[in-house]
Amino acid sequence: MKKILTALALCFAIFRSAFAQEIPDSVTVFPVVPDSVQVAEIPAADSVMMVEIPVEDCIMAVEVLKRPTDELNFSLAYFTYPQVQYLAGGVLVSIIAGLFGVSGVPTVFFAPGALGVEYDHYFGNVVALGGGVALDYVLAPFLGSGLYVSVLPDVKFRWLYRNKLRMYSKLSAGCSVGFGASIYSGETTPHAFFAWELTALGFEFNTSRDDLKMFFDLGIGTQGLFSFGIKKDF
Repeated sequence: MKKILTALALCFAIFRSAFAQEIPDSVTVFPVVPDSVQVAEIPAADSVMMVEIPVEDCIMAVEVLKRPTDELNFSLAYFTYPQVQYLAGGVLVSIIAGLFGVSGVPTVFFAPGALGVEYDHYFGNVVALGGGVALDYVLAPFLGSGLYVSVLPDVKFRWLYRNKLRMYSKLSAGCSVGFGASIYSGETTPHAFFAWELTALGFEFNTSRDDLKMFFDLGIGTQGLFSFGIKKDF
């Protein structure tokens, strides 16, 4: 019996030494990287993404925040509806008078230009609402002279805004009152009619002052085929 217990003790010792492992108090686990994968150390400076932004875009971002919402402009317009009407009528009368040998018909056409004042307020960066008043004086052969006062509410769409150039379009509709006088009788006959203006293209340019702009409009209607002037932002 003693020999059997001794043999069992010896077998147990052999089994323990072959399979038993010592477990440490703390275990550190490292990822297993296959041999086919190369691990490179990335410097901290290279791990930061640098984005280069053009200076012009930064300036535009600041301008969006400080864009003025109100503008007041003073303009001078030519080839307005009254001017074209008097000019065409005067030229036609002069031609007919010349064909029939009529003498004494005045041949002077005078139009200093339509003087306009306009105010607009922007609701955001694109759409503006406002209105303006225009005075237009015309003197034409045979037809006499005419003074026209126009009141035109408008809506403006600004579709380009850059540091040195802005572009827009505008639609105006309102009423004009004309005070026409015959060059012979001197009688004044006031009359009112529907007035409108479509500005297809409008341009604004910078000046030496940030709050003053020069502008030039191309359109058709009561405010003329083209107009120009100065604009104050505030």
